[in-house]
Amino acid sequence: TYRHLPALSLHALEFEFPHRPPDHVHYVGPMVLERRNDRPLTPADRAELEAVFERRRQARGERSLIYAGFGSVFSSDVDFLKRLLPIVAGRPEWDLVISLSDRVAVADLGPLPERVHAFSWVPQLQVLKNADVVVMHGGVNTADECVVNGVPMLVYCGNETDMAGTTARVVHHGIGIAGDRQRDSTQDIRGHIDRLLRESHFKDNVRRLQQSYAAYVEGRVAERTIASLLSRPPNHKSVTGDTQP
Repeated sequence: TYRHLPALSLHALEFEFPHRPPDHVHYVGPMVLERRNDRPLTPADRAELEAVFERRRQARGERSLIYAGFGSVFSSDVDFLKRLLPIVAGRPEWDLVISLSDRVAVADLGPLPERVHAFSWVPQLQVLKNADVVVMHGGVNTADECVVNGVPMLVYCGNETDMAGTTARVVHHGIGIAGDRQRDSTQDIRGHIDRLLRESHFKDNVRRLQQSYAAYVEGRVAERTIASLLSRPPNHKSVTGDTQP
């Protein structure tokens, strides 16, 4: 789109498929806003969420927290959510935290299985710091946040905007699994999560990518790139954009 202008891609080149970027495209790293003013939880929701985190901490690696967050894309897909809820059956060491993004009332899901915790909203970055696997829709912002926190992903692609491309990249880099939202049963979902927890290469791959992401911050790549572009003659301008197809 901007072939005659320098363009900043707010993503990591390492997350892309192998290619040589055009000379005018500069990858400056993912823009994950870690210090942000999230909306407050109710005291009851905060206590419940903190209790889940504490159980995981006390278990010292013997418990796993599965986080499911889909934004506004298909949090309203109650059929899928009802297939997701029972995954904890037969896995007493799992806790499932679900963010419904205000799209569905918690009461609409019916009685929740033990160790399933559904919220209208959660502070996602805080949950990701405590999560072992994330079930998500393929949005690149959530994918970047997962990588920053070193969490493998089970992606049920929402097939909107960047989601298919992000899902393909997650699979390509071996940092997650692509599920089939229309066909996967509870047993299928549970099996995917078992693999992500059991097979160490998923965690190893996401940690390698996590280090690449951190290098953009440590090397102040965005700041140095912008400074370099601004030092060019006045007829050169810069735009920001997402270079994913």
